[in-house]
Amino acid sequence: MKRNFPPSNMMPNIMPNPIAPVQPMPAQYCPPPPCPPIYCPPQAFPAQYDPPQQYVKTNLFNKVVSHVHPSHTTTVNKLHVNHQHFFP
Repeated sequence: MKRNFPPSNMMPNIMPNPIAPVQPMPAQYCPPPPCPPIYCPPQAFPAQYDPPQQYVKTNLFNKVVSHVHPSHTTTVNKLHVNHQHFFP
């Protein structure tokens, strides 16, 4: 017995259609009324402080200070005698 479905010239549907068919909404459908907004009081968080940053600015000033050191020079004269001995 030969089946007539699916026709031989039609490819079989391997992957079914994942989208469901659209169903019409009933005429009496109305969306619910929106809720009144809820009042949320402002929230105050404690202050956050970063650690203090320290900046160092160095100013250099050149000043010449004279230091006088008294000195005394003593001259010492020494005579070095080279003795040469001959025995003829």
